[in-house]
Amino acid sequence: MTGLPIQPRLSPLVAHRLIQENVLAKARIIETGREDYEAVLKRVTRLGLAGGCIYDALIVQAALKANANTLSTFNGAHFERVWPEAGDRLEILP
Repeated sequence: MTGLPIQPRLSPLVAHRLIQENVLAKARIIETGREDYEAVLKRVTRLGLAGGCIYDALIVQAALKANANTLSTFNGAHFERVWPEAGDRLEILP
């Protein structure tokens, strides 16, 4: 959140508070383990991807593990790259 292209930028303190109040208070935490990491490594290898996209792929794995109907993101291109089969399950926010 501190890297969002908005002005003024969110400070770490404000981002922390927003996450606590709007995410952690309502979210269900999905724990990932070895099998999830292996699935992610297979996914990015199969797609020929490298680098920081691994973090997006881990988020996709958590969504799949949670049987989420939708994964919402402001960064559609990153998630389309690591989850090309997402279809309507990927919601790209404006």
